[in-house]
Amino acid sequence: TKAGVRKQDIKLICSNGLHRKNTPDDIRALLGPQVFNEFWPSKQIVNHDSEDYDNLIDLGVNDMGDRVIMNKEVHDADFAVLIGHCLGNPYGGYSGGYKHPVTGISHWRCIGEHHNPDVMHRPDFTPTTTHSLMRKKFDHIGMHMEETRVYQTFCVNSWPSERSA
Repeated sequence: TKAGVRKQDIKLICSNGLHRKNTPDDIRALLGPQVFNEFWPSKQIVNHDSEDYDNLIDLGVNDMGDRVIMNKEVHDADFAVLIGHCLGNPYGGYSGGYKHPVTGISHWRCIGEHHNPDVMHRPDFTPTTTHSLMRKKFDHIGMHMEETRVYQTFCVNSWPSERSA
């Protein structure tokens, strides 16, 4: 409330993409008991559902011809904060950046634009590169998401310490 945001206006969305939904125990372990107990009972913590078309918004096609469909609540939020991490990742070189929203809060069709054999079985698909077609698709889909939002998105990508890795 010090920043002018009412607690009831905060929603925490787990950006799990097509991975399994987080259980309450998973979420409690990630957020800690204080945050979990403050937001879970009021249903202010949810898992993104890449198959729930009623809670997605179709943003059309980007400049590369990729279908862009994302979480409607994130798209419509006055202020969206994405919290992730930057670690080596065999798909796209590293996690973080646009990989987070493009895979975590999108529809399965949008994820299919970059997670497919035509993108992942190319000579430029090297696990450590930032110049692959997959990374380019992440960037262009993510930029399209941002361009359609009225408000800015703030993204925090942390680098885990040795203790947490």
